[in-house]
Amino acid sequence: MDSSQRSAGGAPSPQAQDPKARATHAISANGRTHMELWHHEFSPERFLRFSLNRLNGESLFSIVVWRLPDGVPFDRVNVRKYSQFYIQAAGTAARLTVEVRVMGASGPLQQVVGRVGPERAADAAPTEVVPWSNFEQHVFSNEVFDADEAADLFVDYMVADAPAPTWSLRTLTL
Repeated sequence: MDSSQRSAGGAPSPQAQDPKARATHAISANGRTHMELWHHEFSPERFLRFSLNRLNGESLFSIVVWRLPDGVPFDRVNVRKYSQFYIQAAGTAARLTVEVRVMGASGPLQQVVGRVGPERAADAAPTEVVPWSNFEQHVFSNEVFDADEAADLFVDYMVADAPAPTWSLRTLTL
């Protein structure tokens, strides 16, 4: 195995170990570009971290990760159908908001991810602004992340396709 088949840190990528291996997740950028979450040199985690650190809020402003269906080649995946539940980040590498879309008891929920923090009043309004493209999201201070912090959240999410129990989640009304 040559160095092009090894991930960062020297570990072989799944595809280098087994050329028929398929990625378990896909990554989408700006809601327009979709691909398998794997790279011939990087582990999925390192490729994800690299991608999040490239966010500049303008030409590259959002990253979404979602599970691929088992046994379906990526070129046959219906992106609209399979990307309904995901984790996403938007903003710049220095200032991101992270959200998940998960299935709740009464249907899909869109939730802002945050660090666990002190209780706040029910009528408290978000005071932090995370801009990207031609949009801005108002969030609480515990809901602003940098790219490396967001990458940790994405990796946690990819393990179970659900938020880790240590996350603070605020459901959005859409």
